[in-house]
Amino acid sequence: MNLEEKLNAFLDGKLSFVSKTSLDKGRDIPKMASEIGARNQSQLIASNQIGMFIGAYSYINNGGYLRDNVFIGRFCSIGRRVTIGAGMHNMYGLSTHPLIKGSASSPFYEPEQNVNPRKGFTVIESDVWIGDGVVITPGVTIGQGAIIGANSVVTKDVAPYSIVGGVPAKVIRQRFPENIIQSLLATEWYEYSLEDVSSSDTKNITNFLEGFNKSALEKCIYETAVLKDA
Repeated sequence: MNLEEKLNAFLDGKLSFVSKTSLDKGRDIPKMASEIGARNQSQLIASNQIGMFIGAYSYINNGGYLRDNVFIGRFCSIGRRVTIGAGMHNMYGLSTHPLIKGSASSPFYEPEQNVNPRKGFTVIESDVWIGDGVVITPGVTIGQGAIIGANSVVTKDVAPYSIVGGVPAKVIRQRFPENIIQSLLATEWYEYSLEDVSSSDTKNITNFLEGFNKSALEKCIYETAVLKDA
């Protein structure tokens, strides 16, 4: 399967995972998988949900927390103390404590003013750089090539090749002009082997787009496997 097919299978709960890894000294950790070269040095907090997937060559540095229902694409660089899929509490009932039944919406404010816990899958697309100390709330999608500034709190989707930062994170600027962004998205360069990509001029975006001929290349098949202890 290519990466898009794996993402769709992940969202449908059909991507094959394992139920035990060596990450936590033999304790049963549900459903964690990766492709070649992926490296995780953070703690996985998993329940009995879908699990977590890390694409080829992506790495996560130490000191962070990863919730379940997280999909990370290829060639992502994730810093220290990053929390992905941070847990959220209902805030409009009697208490925010999980033992007391709460409400996700308020009768006192208009719907757009309600700050609701975001549910669902957290998706980090390919070639994303996430700085140290970032917190990403559940249900957010961070687009390909985006950059998240250190110590930001991401509560909304981030468009491809955007640079965002702050609490909550806001767009600072785009990495490239819109026509370049669309051309980069069309290459799907992360679907090809590291050798094929590196043989192009990766230092100069214009040269890369002119020289990268995906019609002359074959997409690389990355097998899905257990994520081994980093």
